[in-house]
Amino acid sequence: MATKPKDFTVRFYEPDDYSTVKEWWEAHGMPVLPENILPSPGIICEVKGEMAGVTWLYLSNSNAVALRAWTTVNPVLSPQDVYQVVCHLNDYSEIEAQENSYSAVLTITGNKGLAKINRRTGFTDMEPGIIQLKAI
Repeated sequence: MATKPKDFTVRFYEPDDYSTVKEWWEAHGMPVLPENILPSPGIICEVKGEMAGVTWLYLSNSNAVALRAWTTVNPVLSPQDVYQVVCHLNDYSEIEAQENSYSAVLTITGNKGLAKINRRTGFTDMEPGIIQLKAI
């Protein structure tokens, strides 16, 4: 059974979150990134108070495009909850970008499932299934 929308909360990444994110990357077979290369802001989605997903925004000072990167989710989530978590991360990363005067979000992914969710939430494939852009 999928989690109810009211069970989701979003907050900013804190350094204490790194060990959990590292475990998720390892469980998904993804490279573990050094914490010092992760930009601010990082956005965490929680389900019933437990970390469920994370993404980061690179906010360029040279143009109006924010780059969303390194999105990952708790590997034990159901497919329905993964969808909801990624949708929340997408929504809140767009809000954060807009509040900082950005007019588009760019994302790069080789994950077909993530690319599909991104398309469902308004991203357009710039290079099919890899680079996606959404005007906000």
